[in-house]
Amino acid sequence: MPHFIARWFTRVRALVAGNGSGAAERPAAGPVPVAPPGNGHDFVVAIGAHGINLIPCPTPRRQPQAAPATGTFVVDTARDRLGQVVGREGLHLRLRPPAGGREWEAEPVGVRIATDSERLSAKVKAANSQGRWGK
Repeated sequence: MPHFIARWFTRVRALVAGNGSGAAERPAAGPVPVAPPGNGHDFVVAIGAHGINLIPCPTPRRQPQAAPATGTFVVDTARDRLGQVVGREGLHLRLRPPAGGREWEAEPVGVRIATDSERLSAKVKAANSQGRWGK
């Protein structure tokens, strides 16, 4: 964080002494963006009568995505586990491991649709867990 603030002050100094003649120019009123939004540093520098203020930008809200249908294979990003959607309970999804086992709940915003290779791997694991014939 200290390096980030030091970079801001460097940019503010460059804005104030921007013409290169050594004479300080007064920057435009209002917040001066120091970094483009969306790069992980969502702050702006506001230069006012009382000094320099760092103002956090409001983060854009993620659009709610449709919940996956029952039977869809998804990856729970919070637990880094692959599961099959077996139902919903309130705002949560009920997930079951493909090879069987204990179900768990996950938030719909914390899951993503599994890729083809992840689905194939899960189906192979489920088939292998059933055992071989004759045993």
